[in-house]
Amino acid sequence: MKKLAAALFFLMTAASFAGHYDKEEHMIENKLYNNFPVLEEGKNIEVKEIEVDIEKNGRVEIDIEFARNSQVDTKNYKIYADKIASSVNDMLKEMNGNFVLTKIEIDTSGIKDDKEVFRY
Repeated sequence: MKKLAAALFFLMTAASFAGHYDKEEHMIENKLYNNFPVLEEGKNIEVKEIEVDIEKNGRVEIDIEFARNSQVDTKNYKIYADKIASSVNDMLKEMNGNFVLTKIEIDTSGIKDDKEVFRY
């Protein structure tokens, strides 16, 4: 019985924090999908998925997965992340919230089976 009560407590606690910044997360995702920064001129780089997570303390983490037919260059991931970070930081300033970009994860598992994480 104690295990059941503890499980329910943790479930309710998690549910109370879930969705706190859903509106802002979707807003950032939509803006990125619609105005994704040009990473390399003349290269076809398509985004398969963007996932934005905003923690309770306002820290923003972004995961980006490129589509299978994208022409990404693995030695340019840091450049890609910096361009995306610049674009996201501009969005966060417009939102007038207390949000700070802390992580961008670039995932090319469908292309080169590779993943990089950049912390800001």
